[in-house]
Amino acid sequence: MRLRVLLSGLSFFGTALLLAWAPLLAPAHPLNPWKPCTQVGTEGDDQLLGTPGRDVLCGRGGDDILSGSGGADILRGRPGNDRIQGDSGRDAMLGGRGSDILYAYDGAHDHLNGGPGRDSTRRDRTLDRVLAVESFTP
Repeated sequence: MRLRVLLSGLSFFGTALLLAWAPLLAPAHPLNPWKPCTQVGTEGDDQLLGTPGRDVLCGRGGDDILSGSGGADILRGRPGNDRIQGDSGRDAMLGGRGSDILYAYDGAHDHLNGGPGRDSTRRDRTLDRVLAVESFTP
């Protein structure tokens, strides 16, 4: 009986975790935040530029600049004070630790998550979904 209660709690935790990430995994959104990186930065300051297609750009340490170009991109800043710009397409931007700036002012439905730190964004107010961003610029 004790085991059954424990498994029930784990099931509840797993369900809650899945619901927390549901905005990034919903069928209407073609992106998956766990896709492997198509470009990876270094521990220093990097500038990664995507292609017109779908990209997964991953910064590492340092203050990185990630620009998705066209397509539905996933842009992961990771630690550092990153500048992340989705450009056209339905993008997912994940800032990571640090004070990040996320740009999603492109007329598309984007998903923005600043992560830990003091983050800011410029976005489409009625289109984009935003988590963990402290400052909004019209």
